[in-house]
Amino acid sequence: GSFKLSYYNEYKSYLRMLGLLSCLLAILCLVEAEENVISKYVKNSPESKAARKKLFRDFDLNRNGILSLAEVDKGIRDDLQSSELFDAKSAIMRAFQYAKNSVASKRGKTGDDYVELREFKIFLLALDQNYNYYVAFNSIDVSGDQRINLAEFTNAKEEIETWIGDIDPEETFNEIDDNGGGSILYEEFCAWAAKNNVNVM
Repeated sequence: GSFKLSYYNEYKSYLRMLGLLSCLLAILCLVEAEENVISKYVKNSPESKAARKKLFRDFDLNRNGILSLAEVDKGIRDDLQSSELFDAKSAIMRAFQYAKNSVASKRGKTGDDYVELREFKIFLLALDQNYNYYVAFNSIDVSGDQRINLAEFTNAKEEIETWIGDIDPEETFNEIDDNGGGSILYEEFCAWAAKNNVNVM
């Protein structure tokens, strides 16, 4: 009887372990899939360039050779099929604003308000970077109010130091809080991360 009970308990532990492993594998697959959503379109290979041009055409619902913010937003949801990216509105907006002003437009003022094909790779790279900043920002912003206070920043010291090395939490917080408002906004966090080449991966 005791042998059967011991065997049964070991078997249950084994099943629990398998369950945890399955969950871990599922999470890793999701992370890998998310990383690959953009990476396949920004390589220097002919295949990647062709895929990027096709994706641009898929995004371009009006077939006018330029992308509006609304078209980009819809394309991320319907063509990239990434709910995680689609929900990161601040990252999309920041990447769009950066890309549309990255290359002088041949269309005059109208073109400068949109993303053109030659700016599309820049947009995708900026989206990837700003999405990583978005994830990092939200990992610190535990209250979810879209601003990081000093207590949240201090509590995340160990995580932040894996990105940039040793910090003095209060000193670094004040450095990032550019407007002196007493909290760190997403835009301020991105500006600091980009300026210091912070690796939040």
